[in-house]
Amino acid sequence: MKVLEQIRARALLPVAEEARACKAAGGRPVAVLCGLVPPEVVRAAGGQPIRLRSTGHGSTDRGATYFAPTHCSLVRRVFDMALREELAGFDAVLFATGCDHSRRMYDAWRHADAQPALRHLVVVSSDSTQSAVVTFERELDRLAGALRKAWGVEVTDAKLWDSIKLYNRQRELLEAVYRERAHPECPLTGVDVLSLDLVLATVKVEEGLLLLEELLRELPGARRAPPPGELRLLLASGHFEEPARMEVLERHGGRVVQDLMCTGSGFFHGRVAEAPAPLLALAERGLRRLSCPHASDELGRRARFIGDGVREWGCDGVVLDRLSFCAIWAAEAFVLRRRLKELGVPVLEVEGELGGSGEGQLRTRLEAFAEQIRNRAGAPPPPAASDGPPPRRLSRP
Repeated sequence: MKVLEQIRARALLPVAEEARACKAAGGRPVAVLCGLVPPEVVRAAGGQPIRLRSTGHGSTDRGATYFAPTHCSLVRRVFDMALREELAGFDAVLFATGCDHSRRMYDAWRHADAQPALRHLVVVSSDSTQSAVVTFERELDRLAGALRKAWGVEVTDAKLWDSIKLYNRQRELLEAVYRERAHPECPLTGVDVLSLDLVLATVKVEEGLLLLEELLRELPGARRAPPPGELRLLLASGHFEEPARMEVLERHGGRVVQDLMCTGSGFFHGRVAEAPAPLLALAERGLRRLSCPHASDELGRRARFIGDGVREWGCDGVVLDRLSFCAIWAAEAFVLRRRLKELGVPVLEVEGELGGSGEGQLRTRLEAFAEQIRNRAGAPPPPAASDGPPPRRLSRP
């Protein structure tokens, strides 16, 4: 499908290149580190939210001057990009208190006086009580006020509702794509959908809608029978930005047909409700949608989501993939692994760093996991296939 070729190529572009293209078109590129920052507010202020990732950047030398090797590799790589002025083309950078490493980077960014100079931290509660929602609404009003003051724009309710309607539509279409993946004949791979998620977190929402509409038009005519013996997996992960790693997961484990990730199902889960106050509606959705491990009190809800996904998408097993030194995901995986085993769901936990090496180790663990699943089910192995080119440096081991 031509649209998938376009999406895959776009997902490999560095965010700095996306920012330059946005500015060349007269836009205001805004770097966003965490999905807890609502893109609707940024768009209502005239900005284009672009989710930060380290695509195309291989160094942490300068980032290591502020962050130890025991810090998250995403933070070290992104801050390295900032110190090398690769992110200077952005008009603003937004952070959230989703984790301590993200919070620490906000402090380091200000201390180093890295560009862009407009930096803002959104404080987000780890629970979803009504008082937390009201507090988050005030935080979003602070964000709107900071953009209003810096850019001399008005962030009106009408602009917010316009943005909300567009992003709700994008979530609706992305959910429809995910529903297609429940069909065994769906041609979409995990690499395809990861690439789509990365692109939607980067481009203007209007452009994202066009891509989704075209993809949904092409999918029915592209269905095909799945390869014999192919396993179906659910992937639960935090920050996942590397299609090459997803390719290894699928080549040696099974097709990823569902996920729990903040740029995937976590993005489209829950719509912003129509309410008199748009910022309050955004705050409610932000704290009460399917959350990341930042909200530790909702771990049971996430476990149920995974269990439902295994059943509804016909998954044979679950892969928990996390960045090394991510404390909140380490705690999350510890509990999820035990709960899934209690349900009789095969589960594999892997970890590593962005841009690391170790395809061989990852491949071995995935192949052993796939063999374990087939032995339990009494299923034959898939036909032998070429391993393709020799192992290369890629994502986390």
